[in-house]
Amino acid sequence: GEATVIGALQHKYKTGFTLSVFAQIAQFNKPLTRDPNKKPLLLRISFEDELTQNLQFLYQYLKYDETLEFVDIKSVTADEATKYVKSKLSETGFHVKMMRVDPSQWTYRSVCNRVIELEAQGYSVEVVMLDYLAKLPTTGCADNGALGNDMMDLLSRMRNFFSARGTAFITPHQF
Repeated sequence: GEATVIGALQHKYKTGFTLSVFAQIAQFNKPLTRDPNKKPLLLRISFEDELTQNLQFLYQYLKYDETLEFVDIKSVTADEATKYVKSKLSETGFHVKMMRVDPSQWTYRSVCNRVIELEAQGYSVEVVMLDYLAKLPTTGCADNGALGNDMMDLLSRMRNFFSARGTAFITPHQF
């Protein structure tokens, strides 16, 4: 039920940092779901970068950590990278789902609905990482008052939703 916002200026490695954290959560933790009949899930939704970019980053990150040798990503197919990343990130028992969504097509309710759908499919959603929340429209959020209130309401709604589920929520935010 923890919420974390990773703040930094533009082009200061927020996505790289959060992808690294995502991998480390999967690699260095064992899932402890409240319901043993549920499959523990780590979910990453990008509203910014293409899925192939994230998978290439993770492939290089994980492969270098394993071999301590330079990784030429140009010689690796998307399928190879996907299989390798999925295999490495599920070794401790987590299921991992990553997706890229056009933020103009979603709202915070879409994120909530996706999590509810995954729970209905038998997952216990342990961590949700949104890269990054500020790209979502603030449709349905309070937009009265000072500039930025809608964004604060969006963050609050996400934090409250995930906190009620006991799900860790992480998002980078540009300052």
